[in-house]
Amino acid sequence: MHETMVTLNVMDKIMYDAQRQGRISFYMTNHGEEAAQIGSVAALHPEDLIWGQYREAGTAITNRAW
Repeated sequence: MHETMVTLNVMDKIMYDAQRQGRISFYMTNHGEEAAQIGSVAALHPEDLIWGQYREAGTAITNRAW
């Protein structure tokens, strides 16, 4: 889980920089919300659905193979 949280922070930095440079139009960071996103996905069953919002990129990149 920790590796996924670190990956999310790296992705946030890249995407935020791209947004500030005008390469993408919109991005909201996930700083401080990593554990809530990734921890909640860990409790889901494979058949459960996730309806993502702006600050839930961690749920999309989480691999529940741990």
